[in-house]
Amino acid sequence: MLCLLAFVAGATAAELPDFAAVAAQAAPWVVKINAEPLGFGPGPMALRPPPQANEDEDDALGSGLIISSDGYILTCAHVIAGAGSIEVTLADGHHYEAKVAGADRDSDLALLKIAATGLPAATIGNAAALKPGQWVAAIGAPFGLETSITVGVVSAVGRHLASEKYVSFIQSDVPINPGSSGGPLLNGAGEVVGINSEIYSRTGEYTGVSFAVPINLALNVVRQLRTDGVVNRGWLGVSLRQVTPTLAQATGMEMPVGALVTQIVHQSPAAESGLQVGDIITRFNGESVMAPDDLPPLVASAAIGEPAVLAVLRDGEHKRLSVTIGKLEHEADDFALVTDTSRIDRLGMAVRDLSPEQRRRLNLSHGVLVQYVSGAARGAGIKPGDVILRVAHAQARTADQLDTLERRFEAGQFVPVLVLHQDETRFVALKVPPMS
Repeated sequence: MLCLLAFVAGATAAELPDFAAVAAQAAPWVVKINAEPLGFGPGPMALRPPPQANEDEDDALGSGLIISSDGYILTCAHVIAGAGSIEVTLADGHHYEAKVAGADRDSDLALLKIAATGLPAATIGNAAALKPGQWVAAIGAPFGLETSITVGVVSAVGRHLASEKYVSFIQSDVPINPGSSGGPLLNGAGEVVGINSEIYSRTGEYTGVSFAVPINLALNVVRQLRTDGVVNRGWLGVSLRQVTPTLAQATGMEMPVGALVTQIVHQSPAAESGLQVGDIITRFNGESVMAPDDLPPLVASAAIGEPAVLAVLRDGEHKRLSVTIGKLEHEADDFALVTDTSRIDRLGMAVRDLSPEQRRRLNLSHGVLVQYVSGAARGAGIKPGDVILRVAHAQARTADQLDTLERRFEAGQFVPVLVLHQDETRFVALKVPPMS
């Protein structure tokens, strides 16, 4: 034991990195963001824990980083969701009102603009070069404490979360807390490799697992927001499931890998490519598809209107199919800022009716679109862009009907709500607050 301790002590100074230079380099271009609510209660929580986490109702703080000297700032979309005004505080103490240049709910990224020039800009790294075990650091404003640095290691790369279809996250054990969201994840050279977005926690506080959006993906989102105002993603038009060990054995596979095609959308790129239900997709444009979650980020980042190559296993035979990538349809105003405070209901949601196009695209006969969440709705994990399908035992058909329905609930009552998030439905329980 003494020999082991002596070895560790002797190795510490030589092998553990010193992040003092990293902190000094990055601090000037990390900002604090105060996303003020609209005057009807607590603002957005600047951190995304899973639905079971308890959130600090008074926290409306987040972080961000300056990405260009002319005042563009990158942060998380949930930091500024539903904000009536946004204030950015630079490391030198100067305050600026920020405007939203664009926001993308699916990657949880937002681009802000302040009226300033000659600003220090972030040094950008390459997230693709990260490997598990490498040291990384985060700088942000946890609980409003500006330019706080925390350090850890990369736990995994290419991590998929059930709630986020189009992002392969960087997982680390860097301590992240409310107010850190939107700040940079840095490598040992002080280069930005990710944007801190989420934690996994049952308490709402850091428990050793945090997630960052890779900077390579983030910069692609930024480019589209600056040029088009929206982010366009590739579309294939399939539903997928995990390959089971039994199916793998039946098809002669050594391991249960790939993505099993269970449904193909009519007249979709997948249908026109000749892909069939029962095919197992094993590669996309040369990239391995080990599980169903691997495919959506690859398709989403593919060039729209350009051919891609699918490697599939069909009836025990390997085939290659060419598919022309389609465009994933979206509503540009799904993440619009809410400015009418009268639209916020008792459960903490601002909703609007689904358009005919949204009903067609989502294959829904009813439902209302969530544009803003706070209070009970936010605590239950409901997010802007979700669709409310049912509240208690009643279908949610219109925004007006939902408003009438929620007035009947008693304070303290737990109400089951059926929510569609992306293409998955789940029930959440909302605790009804007292009438205001």
